[in-house]
Amino acid sequence: MVFLDFDQELHAPRYRAAEQAMWLLIRAARMVGGRRPGSRIVVQTRSPEHRALVAATLADPSRMVDQEQQLRSSLGFPPHGAIAEISGAVAADYAASLMTATQNVPAAAVMGPRADGRYLVRAEDPSSLADLLASIPRPKGRMRIAVDPPRI
Repeated sequence: MVFLDFDQELHAPRYRAAEQAMWLLIRAARMVGGRRPGSRIVVQTRSPEHRALVAATLADPSRMVDQEQQLRSSLGFPPHGAIAEISGAVAADYAASLMTATQNVPAAAVMGPRADGRYLVRAEDPSSLADLLASIPRPKGRMRIAVDPPRI
């Protein structure tokens, strides 16, 4: 199995990029038969020292987990915080109301909009995030709230 330009996965602008890259490598290893003779996975990259590649090469995911935990803890990303993504036609109105509400909640923030019109809401834990989202009446119109979305 060959991965061309794997750097797009390793360095994707998502907080789970390394985790998802590692998942792809693990899945590839299962498909080719692990370490059986003749099994081979080729990865084209400019970052051979990346934590996901090192962990996959050594067949030791814990090498990556420790670094990921430290990074996520410092940024307040799950599991050390909670994130929701808001999108849709009325996302801007809802996000504006959330921005006002987060002024009273020091450990919460609304970020955005991104180029695609989506907003991220971050809180210190899932309970605080749920309380914050529930405190704002949902506007009429199309809107989606994805808690802990996999590809942000």
